[in-house]
Amino acid sequence: MTEILQEKILSKTQDPQVQCPLFCTLPAEVRDEIFSYVLTDHPDPSPSKQFKETTCYTRPSYLAHPMTDTRLLRTCRAIYRETWFKPYVLREHTRWASSGDRAPPRAMATGRRLVLTLKRIAKQLGQDKVEIERLRVFAQMYKLEEGELATILRTPYLAPRTVTLTIRHTDWWFWEDDEPLTFHGKWLTDVGRALTASTNVFCIELESLERKKDQVDKIADQMAKQWFIKRSDGVVLFVDVSVKSRKVDRWSGSSIWHGRRWTRDETEPDRLDYYILTVTFRPQLEIERSGGMISETACKSAQKKSHAYSELCIPGQEKIEDQMPFVYEDDSDDEACCTMMDYMRTRQRSTMGTITMSGGGQPSDHGTIIPLSGDQTPIPIKNIQRQGLRCIIYSPKPLYPGDKIRQEVDWQRRWDHMQQHTGQHLLSAIMMKHHELKTLGWGMGAEGSMNYVDLQRKPTDEEIQAIQKECADAIRDNLPIKVETPDDAKHDKLPGDYDKCCGTHLSQTSHISLIILGTTQSVHGKNCRLSFMAGDRAISLANSSVSAINTIAKLTSSSNVPSEVVTRVTSLSDSATESKRSERKLLLEIAKFESEQAIRIIVQNRMNAYIHRYDGNTDFINKIVGETRDVLQGTGFVVVIAIGEPKGSGPVVIVGDQVAVDAMAQKVKAVVKDIKGGGAGGKWQGKVKEWTNAELHALKEVVEA
Repeated sequence: MTEILQEKILSKTQDPQVQCPLFCTLPAEVRDEIFSYVLTDHPDPSPSKQFKETTCYTRPSYLAHPMTDTRLLRTCRAIYRETWFKPYVLREHTRWASSGDRAPPRAMATGRRLVLTLKRIAKQLGQDKVEIERLRVFAQMYKLEEGELATILRTPYLAPRTVTLTIRHTDWWFWEDDEPLTFHGKWLTDVGRALTASTNVFCIELESLERKKDQVDKIADQMAKQWFIKRSDGVVLFVDVSVKSRKVDRWSGSSIWHGRRWTRDETEPDRLDYYILTVTFRPQLEIERSGGMISETACKSAQKKSHAYSELCIPGQEKIEDQMPFVYEDDSDDEACCTMMDYMRTRQRSTMGTITMSGGGQPSDHGTIIPLSGDQTPIPIKNIQRQGLRCIIYSPKPLYPGDKIRQEVDWQRRWDHMQQHTGQHLLSAIMMKHHELKTLGWGMGAEGSMNYVDLQRKPTDEEIQAIQKECADAIRDNLPIKVETPDDAKHDKLPGDYDKCCGTHLSQTSHISLIILGTTQSVHGKNCRLSFMAGDRAISLANSSVSAINTIAKLTSSSNVPSEVVTRVTSLSDSATESKRSERKLLLEIAKFESEQAIRIIVQNRMNAYIHRYDGNTDFINKIVGETRDVLQGTGFVVVIAIGEPKGSGPVVIVGDQVAVDAMAQKVKAVVKDIKGGGAGGKWQGKVKEWTNAELHALKEVVEA
C-alpha cells in the first residue's frame, strides 16, 4: 500500500505555490538545507526503543533505534515531491559484519530492506545508483578479513559519500586474552574495488580500552604511513599524516556482556573506560588543497600495479595474564514467559528446553513449536538468540502466557552440528597432545561447507597426514565422551583431558564417523587456518568429490584416477591460456586494422567512421582509442565504437576531435535508448543495458550521415 500511495502522489503534478514564501521567496538551496535539517535521523526517545546497557552494540550515538520525523512529508504535494527520498538519503545507514548476538534485534535483516528502498528511489529518480550521505559498518576482524565489508559495499544501487568502519573493543582478534592489537590490511584491495566514485571520505574508527591508548595510537600511526585505498575508478584515498586527520573520543560503559562481567578491565565496579581514535582517508588532491600531506611510503606503494598490505602490529607488547578475566553475572529471572510484540520471545533460565541456542562456536538449533490447544498448526522456528545466559526463541506467530506447547528439534541439523563440534574437540586434542599445535579459535561452516581451526603455526604436510591418521584411530577406538555441568567447577582444577565448552556433543568418538582435513591459509600474521569437515557432512563431501571427478574425467576424456584427472585438466588449462593469448593477439591485430581503416575513411571521404563488433572487449576498444585519438584531434571527425549484439549489453566509445565528440554524444543519446555515460578530453564512453537491431542500425546511420 505504501508504494502504491507513493506512486500516486508522484504521478500527479503539484499545484503552483505562488503564495508560499517557502517556494516563491526562498532559493532552492536554502529550502534544501531546511528540509535536510528537519529530516535527518536521530535516536528514538521512546523507552521501548532504548538498547540495554549490557550489550556489545550499545555505545555513544547507538543508545536506541534511529528514527526520522516525517510529518513534513504530509503537508503538501510540492514538499513531498522534493523530500520523499531524503529520509533514506540523509540517515546514517548501519550494517553489521558480525555474529548475530553483537547486533541489535532484527538488525541483520536490514540489508534486503535497504536494497528494495534504494531500488525504488533509483527507479523514481532515473539513476543507476543512489548517493546516501553516510554508511557505517560495525565489523568483527574475522568478518572483515573474510570480505564482508566489500560485500556490503557492493549492495545494488548503493553509493555512500562517507563510509565509516568501526572496530569495537570486542571486535579485535583475541581481545578476550588481552592480546596486543593487530590489524591486517588484506581486505583493503577488495574494499577499494567495491567503492564507487561517490565515496570521498573513508573513516576507520579504532576503539579499545583506555589502558590500550598507546597501542591504538601506534596502530593509527602505522595505518597513516602505510595504508591507502584505491577506488574502482583509480582515485586513491590517503590519510593526512598531520594531526588534522585524527579525531579522539572517550566514553564509559558497562563491563557486562552476555552474562560475563570483565573484571580484569574494570576501572571501577561494573564500568569500562574506552578510547576511540578515528583515522580518515580522503583523495590526495583534497588533502593537499587543505594544506595537509600524505605519507611518501603510502604514495609509492599506491603507484605499484599490485600491493600486499602489511599487518599493523606492536612487537613486544605485554598483556595482562589473568586466568579468570571475568565472572559470571546471571541477570535472568526464574520464570518462563511470552511477550507480545510483533514477534514472540520465550525466555527460560538454565533448562533451555529441546531447542537450544548457540554456544561454544556451535550455531543454534532449528525446530518446530506445536501448540497443544487451539490452533495446533506447527510453527517453524529459525531464529534463536543468546542474551547472557538466556535462550530467546523468536516465533513468527504470537503465543500467549500459559500456552502449553511441544518443542521438536530439527534433529538432522543438531546431529550435524554435534558431529562438527565434537570433531573439532577431537582434532584440537590430538593436535595439541601429539604435535604441540594449540587451537586459538574455530568456526563452524554453514551446512555442507568446511569448518576451520586457527593454529599458532602452519603444520607440515607430514604432520597433517599424521593428524588425519590419529583422528581416524581415535574414532575407530570408540572412546567415550563425558559431558559434565557441575555448579562449583574451578577451571584451574579440571583434569587434564577436560575442556571448557558449551553447546551439544556426541557421547562417543565413533559417532563422529570421519574427519577430513582440508587446506591451510595464513591468517593474522604467522597464524594458520586449517579447514576440516566431520561426520555425515564429510561423507557427503567425499561422495560429491568422487562424482565430480568422474564427471570431469568424462568431460576431459580422461580416466577417473584423481592424479590423471589433475594432469589432464592442467594440460587443458594451459591450452586454454595459450588460446586466449592467441585470441587477444589476433583481436589486437583486428583493432589495428579497424583503426587504419577508420582513419582512411575519415581522410578520404571526410566523414565519421563507425566500428561495430559483437565480441569486442576492453583491449580491443583501448587499442582503437590509442591508434586514433591523437590523429583525429583538430579534424572535426570522430570514430564511434559499439560492442554487443541484439538483446545483449555493451559499451559505446566515441573518440576524436573534442568538439565533434561532444556533438556526436548528444546524437548517440538521441537514438540509443537508456544509454548512460560521460567523458572529456576527446573521448566519451557509455553503456547500453540491452541493444536492439533498430538501435544498432540507427547508430550506424547517425555516425555515417
